[in-house]
Amino acid sequence: MNRLMTALGRHDITFPSLGADFPLGGQPLIMLGRANQETVEKLVALLDSVRPSVG
Repeated sequence: MNRLMTALGRHDITFPSLGADFPLGGQPLIMLGRANQETVEKLVALLDSVRPSVG
């Protein structure tokens, strides 16, 4: 989760309630909820700026 916070921070994106939850299938669930509109728009712009990986 620290890597996610660092990567988002490089793009000035902050999720106030970013946290880990109970594991599912041996992997923790990362909660990204409670983002304001500005944060969502930054995330959309970032995702739109990169090419999706295939497969």
